[in-house]
Amino acid sequence: MYTHVINGDPSSLAASSVVSANSLFDKRVPICLRGVGYTGEKVEELPVRILLCADQEGQNKVLCVQVTSESDPFFLHYMEVSEEGFQALKVEQSILVTFAQFPENLIALLEECIGGRGQERPKFLAVLRLGDVGDLEGSRLGIVETNEFKHLSHISLSLKPGNDAIIKQFLAGRLMDLQCERDHLIRSSNEMSSKLGVALRELETSAKDLLRQKSLSSKAEETTQAKLDELSANLKLASLKELESTKKKLEGEHHTAQVGMRSMIESLKVRNAELDKQVHELMDNKHKLDSQLSDVSSRACSTEKELRASREEVARLQKINDELNKVRLLNFNSSILDE
Repeated sequence: MYTHVINGDPSSLAASSVVSANSLFDKRVPICLRGVGYTGEKVEELPVRILLCADQEGQNKVLCVQVTSESDPFFLHYMEVSEEGFQALKVEQSILVTFAQFPENLIALLEECIGGRGQERPKFLAVLRLGDVGDLEGSRLGIVETNEFKHLSHISLSLKPGNDAIIKQFLAGRLMDLQCERDHLIRSSNEMSSKLGVALRELETSAKDLLRQKSLSSKAEETTQAKLDELSANLKLASLKELESTKKKLEGEHHTAQVGMRSMIESLKVRNAELDKQVHELMDNKHKLDSQLSDVSSRACSTEKELRASREEVARLQKINDELNKVRLLNFNSSILDE
């Protein structure tokens, strides 16, 4: 973004050739004010602008640093340094970077100061020592880093306090900036109004389409609901008919099953009675057979005893018979010998 800048010393390049600049930095920075009109150390949030200016041919560049105050429109301290003038600043401040790199490093230091906003003892602090308008030394903007050992000054830039003409020119430039910004905002507003009008028309069209769709949807919903109600009624009637038919069928089957079950129960009762009778008869037969078996067993035992005694008697008689046979044989042999 390009913006109008103030002119400096009429004999400088910035005064005679610079017409526009590229804004590199434009933020409120906590700055400690010291010098004329300030007792102690007062830290204020002051706008700091860094601009890279160019002449009409775009060959010579000038770095501009401006410190202003939102509460005091006549508060202006500025510095303009060209590429040639930067060499003297580089030697004076022991700067190691080039003119092209210097703005980036200066902005980094200012960002460190912003990062310490609200701290009781910030590590980085911007200090502006103010001088009178007629003071040859002018003002100095320094950035100091505080460590455990000492306060270390990274850079100290010599600024010029703005006189009436410079301040008027600066305010005129800022006014032109605001006018340009206002014109830009007006154009943006007109574009947005145009887009808003188109959007409103599209919204109205969409709203009408939505109403139409809602109406169609409502009608379709009513038709669908009517069909659903009719279908539900038909299904309900069919279900009731089927339920009644099923109920009758089940009642008939239940009655038939009951009759069949009663008949089966009667048959089972008769069969059960017959089986009970058979069981009683069998039990009686079993008792009789048990009694007979007991008698037979008793007889068998007696017979077995008699058989055992008979066998013993037979054995005894056989023994006697054998002895008699031996005697007879001896007698027979004796008779033969006697003859």
